[in-house]
Amino acid sequence: GDILKRISIVHLITTLDVGGAEMMLMKLLSSMDKERYSHHVISLTTIGPLGEKILETGVPVNALEMPNGRITVSGLLKLWKLLRSIKPALLQTWLYHADLLGLVFGKLSGIRNICWNIRCSDMDIGKYRSSTKWTIKLCSLLSSFPKVIVTNSEAAMKFHVNLGYRARQWITIPNGFDLNRFKPDKQARQRLTEELGISNVHESGFSLIGFVARYDPMKDHRNFINAAGYLHKIRPDLHFVLVGRGVDKDNTLLMEQISALRMNEYLHLLGERADVPEIIA
Repeated sequence: GDILKRISIVHLITTLDVGGAEMMLMKLLSSMDKERYSHHVISLTTIGPLGEKILETGVPVNALEMPNGRITVSGLLKLWKLLRSIKPALLQTWLYHADLLGLVFGKLSGIRNICWNIRCSDMDIGKYRSSTKWTIKLCSLLSSFPKVIVTNSEAAMKFHVNLGYRARQWITIPNGFDLNRFKPDKQARQRLTEELGISNVHESGFSLIGFVARYDPMKDHRNFINAAGYLHKIRPDLHFVLVGRGVDKDNTLLMEQISALRMNEYLHLLGERADVPEIIA
């Protein structure tokens, strides 16, 4: 009887790889009252590492197995069948491709309450592939159909209004952070600098500047590295630590830029990591 009283929510998201939006979804699922809400997660692509973690918490996860940035008939059929089967009270979609497909198939499935979720601002849309550009354009044309559009910042809302988004209602909910995980740690710096091999290099001391983001045009690593090269001329004691998927020594574009600036010794590329709170600390 109690289960029937719970509000059913489906979260439709583009991927369940490690990323900011995906982490916020996971935090939301772990923090909401399980007595009042039941959740179901659908990924347009694969289950991914975060999908596996969500499954471990008891929340059902389905993957439509569509290739990244592409739509398949089998994936769309699976989405339509899932939405008709679950019949959620609320469909919350995360990121552009999920917003577009969630709106269309949510309406076809008779879901009344559809909420879009926008997680970025100030994108250089010219740097994205044509499928993403068209998706954003279609979303702007259809933006008055969702009951509400949630953004994680005022800047995101203003940016999308300038793109032509016309929401019935905008709601800004800033990202939340667990202060039991993200907290000062006096030993963390020593552990990180030992890993980087710089703990004993500078007798006069040194400072670290960090940048945590996947490799993506939106994140603008090229600009960060250029700024690092400029800063290092003024402050030779600076080291820069970059963390994120695709930000490693296999990234030839980044490595060429770093070598051209002669910053190999001072720019440390750690790639995707599971210990981000410890690195930030």
